[in-house]
Amino acid sequence: MPPATRSETPVTVDLHGRVALVTGASRGIGAAIAAALHDRGARVAALARDKDALDAAVAQIGPGDSALAVPADVTDTESVRKAVAAAYDWGGRLDIVVNCAGPQLTPAPLADTADTDLIRYLDVKLIGFHRVSSAALPLISDTGTGRIINVAGQTARTLVPNAGVTGITNAAVIALTSYLASEGAARHVLVNAISPGMTLTEGWISRHEAMAA
Repeated sequence: MPPATRSETPVTVDLHGRVALVTGASRGIGAAIAAALHDRGARVAALARDKDALDAAVAQIGPGDSALAVPADVTDTESVRKAVAAAYDWGGRLDIVVNCAGPQLTPAPLADTADTDLIRYLDVKLIGFHRVSSAALPLISDTGTGRIINVAGQTARTLVPNAGVTGITNAAVIALTSYLASEGAARHVLVNAISPGMTLTEGWISRHEAMAA
């Protein structure tokens, strides 16, 4: 019997008719996810705090009414609720939520890190993911198309020197995801976390250029 071979047929995902909300969508991985969802047919509401950067990102995502800029601060519960409601009203439904907003990593030994830095990171990412998910879950389609994807990170399970704050936060995001998944199942909403490693975004490029200089 011949060995199994990987199919050369590309995997295609048709998201026409679906509406997605992506946080942290003004740059980096969030912007790339928003663009990828749009490329596959979804209408995309992009959420971020920096309105100018968000408008520029949305202009790159797609024309007309296929993409919407939703300025909001994920550390503000009321701001999040209004933004999620605006995305739902705009799209007429909500199928996919991608939580990607997070603060820039400032490498430092954990013992030398101020508790305020850890609190800030948790507030933006962990609690921010909770704020968005809590506002979105009652609105997400319960027909089987509902998805929540939390972007955690490799530091949740891999020790990276001077990345203790992000590691702690990412591990907490994975725990949050597990509990949301058990609760979302009753509404037929699938909840997952993904943990990308080092990704070629403008943030990493500028950091590498600074290191080289």
